[in-house]
Amino acid sequence: NLREITLPKHITTLGDGSSSYTTGAFRNCSSLETIPNIKQLTSIGNYSFYNCSNLVFKNDDLVNTTRIGTSAFHNCTSLIFDELNLPSLTSLGENAFYGTKIKKISMDKVTTLTNASSSSMTFGDRAILEEVNIPSVKVFPIYSFYNYAALKKVDINWPEVTVINRYAFTGCTSLKSVYMNSMTNINTANVFDGCTKLTYISAPNLTTLTAKVRH
Repeated sequence: NLREITLPKHITTLGDGSSSYTTGAFRNCSSLETIPNIKQLTSIGNYSFYNCSNLVFKNDDLVNTTRIGTSAFHNCTSLIFDELNLPSLTSLGENAFYGTKIKKISMDKVTTLTNASSSSMTFGDRAILEEVNIPSVKVFPIYSFYNYAALKKVDINWPEVTVINRYAFTGCTSLKSVYMNSMTNINTANVFDGCTKLTYISAPNLTTLTAKVRH
């Protein structure tokens, strides 16, 4: 029943980036509560803390982390943040924070979001997340924020957004306004389908609209 572990000083990386389910360094260590020097990690591989349901750390403990792999904190249900700041992060895997409770997440350097499925919860509990700050992202894959019903604000550098794929914001029932100044073409279906509070979309440079945006 491992409850605390202090990493050796030379360890800055967990996992090798393999997609194998068995690569998680502390996978299923459900009694693990704390890693006092987790701040030294710059890369957290796939499934590293999968099902570590008692793990907790501070909201600034991952400020040096540049990569968080697939399902790295999947079902870490004790991770609860009003705001999680990841200023060094450049890569975030699918379902990285599945099952966590994050109200606001900031990732200034992430430029590409991972392809997702309709069941993905990369950013934590869909009923909890209210705000996302991702100013460097230019392309939104399919199902990026699918059914994130509490999401009210997406802080994006909308003038630089070039592609929004289908269902990217479907079911974001709390989203009210969107500004897409550089978008010239929306040709994928149902980007904002089910966004029942969305009353304003600004896209002054739009020249082609070949698909239903919402209904």
